[in-house]
Amino acid sequence: MTEENDWQSSSRDDACPCGTHEVVFLESVEREKARLMGSLSASLAHELNNPLCGVNAFLERMSRNASLNEHDSYLLRLALEQCGRMKAVLKDIQWFMGENSQKNETFDLLETLSFVLRLMQKQLKLLGLQVHPPQVQDSVHVYGNEQQVKQMLLHLFLTIGQALVEAEGEITLQCVPRFNNVRLVIQCQVIPHRHEQLTELFSQLFSTQLPFDSDIAIVHSIVELHGASMQAIDPVQGIGALVITLPTEQTH
Repeated sequence: MTEENDWQSSSRDDACPCGTHEVVFLESVEREKARLMGSLSASLAHELNNPLCGVNAFLERMSRNASLNEHDSYLLRLALEQCGRMKAVLKDIQWFMGENSQKNETFDLLETLSFVLRLMQKQLKLLGLQVHPPQVQDSVHVYGNEQQVKQMLLHLFLTIGQALVEAEGEITLQCVPRFNNVRLVIQCQVIPHRHEQLTELFSQLFSTQLPFDSDIAIVHSIVELHGASMQAIDPVQGIGALVITLPTEQTH
């Protein structure tokens, strides 16, 4: 009697559509679906940033037109506010995906830079910002969360580009490997009579009164999370530089 009951119980478990193995399988499917949806959301956020950046830059230029009447100025302010709201939503998506998509590990900083520059190619062109990548052939490895570092670079380049609109800005990137860290040097250059825009940019980058959700605040948060540092070489005659020092191994 006991053997028959055991057999019947075993048969029911095997036939049950919610058996242990199938539950594990379904859970893995759901995790994969969530991962793919997250990747898709992040990709859409990046793609939407391109036209949004162009619209925002165009509206900002129009808003500086002194000949606008009061009604047109009001409409432009509304449009810029809506761009800001959309930017905040996209930023939240990008930050969430960058923070949770991957654990800390060793990755090639050059590949990460290349990816970000390809992703931002249209945005940088709309902003009139030229970026010269590092002239390094070998890999340059750093330790951290690659997705977060991508977000940091994206927000940083976007901040620089928006600050240097109409200044014919150029960025030259250098990677300098050291004993236990890598220095990413971001040299910024503008035409001489736009020097004040570069000075203002550097003041903003190290301001102590930043909204917690601003692009610059996100940059500083990611730098801090990685035990890294960001320093400035103050602008002189239209040329200044940022130096971000990233660890090559786990520091905390």
